[in-house]
Parts: sequence; C-alpha cells; structure tokens
Amino acid sequence: MKITLEYNDIGKIRSLITNRIDELRCDISDEMQDNEDEVRKVIREYKTLLKKIDEQTQKVGVIK
Repeated sequence: MKITLEYNDIGKIRSLITNRIDELRCDISDEMQDNEDEVRKVIREYKTLLKKIDEQTQKVGVIK
C-alpha cells in the first residue's frame, strides 16, 4: 500500500519515531533492564522504519 504525505507530515512522523526511540533508550537505562533485548529489538524496528522513510523520500526527490 502506498500513501501520499506532505513534507511537514513526514517530518512529524520522523520526529515522533525518533522521540520514541529516545524514550525507549532511557527506559533501558532506567527501568527495563530485564526486558533490554526486547526493547532493543523494538528500537531496531523503529530505525528500519526511519530508513525506509528516508529512502522513499529520496526517491521522490524530497529533501530532509
């Protein structure tokens, strides 16, 4: 499925994902040491999603 987003929307999505990654990193160091591997997996999935967003925006000529 493909969706069309405005440049500002793409920036907001990137920001939300990046903020969530930062929150999870803080959780690892503060509280979630028992579930550290699971949280790291989620962070990797978020980073993969960011990479896909970046690749697709570059394909269509949108500059970050």
